Amino acid sequence: MAYTQGDWRYVATGQDIDHTNTHSSLIETGELFFYIKNSKETPLHEVKANAKLIAAAPDMLITLKRVKNAIDANFSDEVKNELAIAIESIDLAIKKATE
Repeated sequence: MAYTQGDWRYVATGQDIDHTNTHSSLIETGELFFYIKNSKETPLHEVKANAKLIAAAPDMLITLKRVKNAIDANFSDEVKNELAIAIESIDLAIKKATE
């Protein structure tokens, strides 16, 4: 699965893009912009937090992959067994982002 490479960043628009029943946030990826629409009932601070989390996704995916590679390369099977829950969570998050 391919995605637009980072640097993604949240851009505060200072306005609603669609004035019907939504709050919109803007994510800039360098190549394109896209809007995140939320219900008007969603608090504005939550709308911004959602947009910032989405903007951070490429960096988080890269970091998870680096951590997983470091664990695989540098830890014994015994340590990996002790970290099994964390490793499984990392694997699931990477799979969710890439499949």
